[in-house]
Amino acid sequence: MGSDHWLRYIAFKPDRTIQENAARYREVADDERAGATIWHPSAKDGTTCLSYIGLNAAVNTQAACWSVDSWDPLTLSPSLLCTRCGDHGFIRGGKWVPA
Repeated sequence: MGSDHWLRYIAFKPDRTIQENAARYREVADDERAGATIWHPSAKDGTTCLSYIGLNAAVNTQAACWSVDSWDPLTLSPSLLCTRCGDHGFIRGGKWVPA
């Protein structure tokens, strides 16, 4: 994405052969892009930091989710703020834009 920021999608595909998962996720479809991890330089000391964002509210019922304005190129709202290091910015047009 630029500025030493990298994004990798996380899929949601629970093993529905497990009885508990079959019941719990019966109404929730698998999703190749349910969330994402973002590697970035720490705003504190420049070391590599990792954060997670949810992209599907049906899957991420316990976490905040970002709105996908466009998948290609990826554009999200609102801004992203890493709670570990304070890195803050936007993903606009597939690029990292510092806040």
